[in-house]
Amino acid sequence: MDVSTQVLAELSRSGGQGRSGQLRVRRCGTCGKTGHNARTCQEGIEASRNEYSS
Repeated sequence: MDVSTQVLAELSRSGGQGRSGQLRVRRCGTCGKTGHNARTCQEGIEASRNEYSS
């Protein structure tokens, strides 16, 4: 089974809307903004640079 077939099968099983019945916006665990995750958060990178520069 290819990826697109698997995704379509999972969406049809869940009605296209995840467990809670609505789509959930994912946010970064570091800064709380959308569009990235904690691993790629620029604020986390800046904070670690400041710790080492002192």
